[in-house]
Amino acid sequence: MNLLSNLPEFIAAVFLLAMIPGQGTAMILRQTLLFGSKTGAFTVIFYTIGFTIWGALSAIGLAAIFTQSPTAYAILKYVGVTYLLFLSFQGFMQLSKNTSKFDFSKMDNFVKATPFKTGITTSLTNAKAAVIAVAFLPAFVPEDFNLALGIFILGCVWTLTSMCWYLPLVLSIGKATDFFANPKSRKVLTLISCFGLLILALLLATS
Repeated sequence: MNLLSNLPEFIAAVFLLAMIPGQGTAMILRQTLLFGSKTGAFTVIFYTIGFTIWGALSAIGLAAIFTQSPTAYAILKYVGVTYLLFLSFQGFMQLSKNTSKFDFSKMDNFVKATPFKTGITTSLTNAKAAVIAVAFLPAFVPEDFNLALGIFILGCVWTLTSMCWYLPLVLSIGKATDFFANPKSRKVLTLISCFGLLILALLLATS
């Protein structure tokens, strides 16, 4: 199986993950509101480059562990499926709770830093990004494809796909801020993402 055949599902999954409002979205919008679209755009670039770094680290570590073990390689696929299901059900559980105001004030420790420091720091200290790199990316690499190379390529695609979500937010900052400030809007995004991730998990499990 060619890695390219898995890219549509992978890109869809990454896009859905980016849609879920979280730490990265709050940081990017805050940077843009305080310092303008140019700073916001550079923050997005460095934030998403952090995903490529996570992909490279994952490629180096997992290649050394799993390349010689077809069984472990197969198990890794289902770890990725499990993680997708976990994120989906976690999102559904959050929908049943009261959605608080989207709070930008917690990002004060970042806003005085440069776009490079802000973006990279937020990305490399993001626990979800680490889990995605280790448990999610490898699930989309075919067994007959070089594992390390496949994970690194997917890490780059992860970066580019995330940029395609975050950069439009920066360029339409007024509407984006109003949108994310509305709890109902965030619930709709989360609901769409959860159903999408659930479907992708089922497709990946049966592929």
